[in-house]
Amino acid sequence: MVNVARFYLVCAVQRAGTGLLCELLANTGRAGRPPGDLFDMSVGAKPFDSGAAIKASSTPNGIAGCRMFWNGWEACLARLGAEKRAQSLRAAFPGLRFVWLRRRDTLRQAVSFWRATTPAEQFRLPDDPTTPINAPPFDARAIRQFLSLIEHQDSLWRQWFAAERITPLEITYEDMVASPVATVRSVLDFLGVRADVATPMPRIKRQADAHTERYLEQFRRHEMQQGEANAERMVASGDRRPYNRAPSNSWPAR
Repeated sequence: MVNVARFYLVCAVQRAGTGLLCELLANTGRAGRPPGDLFDMSVGAKPFDSGAAIKASSTPNGIAGCRMFWNGWEACLARLGAEKRAQSLRAAFPGLRFVWLRRRDTLRQAVSFWRATTPAEQFRLPDDPTTPINAPPFDARAIRQFLSLIEHQDSLWRQWFAAERITPLEITYEDMVASPVATVRSVLDFLGVRADVATPMPRIKRQADAHTERYLEQFRRHEMQQGEANAERMVASGDRRPYNRAPSNSWPAR
C-alpha cells in the first residue's frame, strides 16, 4: 500500500485545459495519477470516499493528485463538513496543495465549454482523425452564459484561496501549451519532486479548430451589434449608466 505524503488538487473551471495538464503530470509517473475520481465522487456520480480517491490517484513515490472544478469543490466541502476551513481539509488530505489552472482567454474557454455540452463527441485523438467534430448552430446567448459562469467561478476560486490564506501554484493554459515541459517541472518543484523525469507528450489533441474561430468572430460581431443597439436605446431614453453583465453561478440551460 502506498503511503501518501502529499496530495494536490488541480483546480479550475471546466474547459481550462485540465485534461492536458493531468495527462502531462500523470505521464511522468512521479506526480500521482490525476484526474482521479474525487470530482465525480463529490458531485455524486460515484460513492464518496476521499481516502479511496487519494489511494487510487497516487504513485509509488507517495504523491497523489486529483482534478477539481469549483462546483465539485463546493460539494466536496459540504460532504467533508469542512466549512471551507483549510485546517480541516489538511486533516482529510495529507500534505494538501493546490495547483490553479486558468485561461486568459475566457471567451475561447466559453466557446469550448458550450461546444462540449452539446450532444456530440468533442474529444479527438491523433490516431483517430475520423472522430466526429461537434459544430452546433451558433448560440450567442448560451456562449454568454458560459462566459459569465467561467468568470464568476474563477472569482470564487480566487476568493476562497484568499479567505483561507492559501497560495496556489498558478498556471495559465496559454503558458502550458507554449511550454508544457516547463509547466510540468514547475508543478514537480511545487510538489517537492526533485528527480529529473521524462515528460512524454499527451495524446489529447487541441480542440480549437476553424469552427472555433468562426464562433468567436460571430460572437464578437454579435456583442458589438448588441452594444451599439443598447447604447442607442440608452441615448434615446436619456440613461447614461454603463451596461454590466451580471455574474452567474448557475449552469446555462440546454
